[in-house]
Amino acid sequence: MSSQPPYGTDPTGQPPSYPPPGYVQPATYPVPGTPAVPVRSGGNGLSIASLVCGIVGIIVGFLPICGAFVAVPLGILSVIFGAIGRKSATSKGMAIAGLVLGVLAIVISIGWWAIAAIGANNSVPAN
Repeated sequence: MSSQPPYGTDPTGQPPSYPPPGYVQPATYPVPGTPAVPVRSGGNGLSIASLVCGIVGIIVGFLPICGAFVAVPLGILSVIFGAIGRKSATSKGMAIAGLVLGVLAIVISIGWWAIAAIGANNSVPAN
């Protein structure tokens, strides 16, 4: 037999002494009355939506006939989102740009309809 002590015992024959637990950082709790998650003040979601709707409305508004069915609703949405988004102090510029682009999208699509109506009137031969 070997003179080695069994596993889990100290070479002196005593049971192992475990070290005291290390220092553990105590849990921190939020101060009562404060939110646990930081709250973003304001937001520019409506301003961005207005700008995107206005840009897409302008692009689609240049398509002759079918573009008007998409450009007018996008222009209206852009104007609505821009008017609401102007109240935000952080993104007034985007909201105003979206509002202007929305109005331009509506004007362009109405212009295409006017051109189509004038062209249709002039192409009918008189009897």
